[in-house]
Amino acid sequence: MHMTVISGSERRRRWSQAEREEIVLASFVPGAVIAEVARQFDVSTSLIYKWRRDVQQSDAKFVPASIAATAPARLVLTVLRALR
Repeated sequence: MHMTVISGSERRRRWSQAEREEIVLASFVPGAVIAEVARQFDVSTSLIYKWRRDVQQSDAKFVPASIAATAPARLVLTVLRALR
């Protein structure tokens, strides 16, 4: 069992934009299970769903694309950032 202890006056964890992008990207991989992605990154499933909704409701425009399974995640993130 894994437990994260947050000490100090602040009780909420902070996720950088890069971390959020990585987690959301992992959740959109074909066949990905949100619960497994949440466990992998130690984040709640509801937060992943919220971030996914935020991305889908943003002004970001998505175009059909085919990305090889061997494409490095960093390359995919670079492309996604360029689309903003």
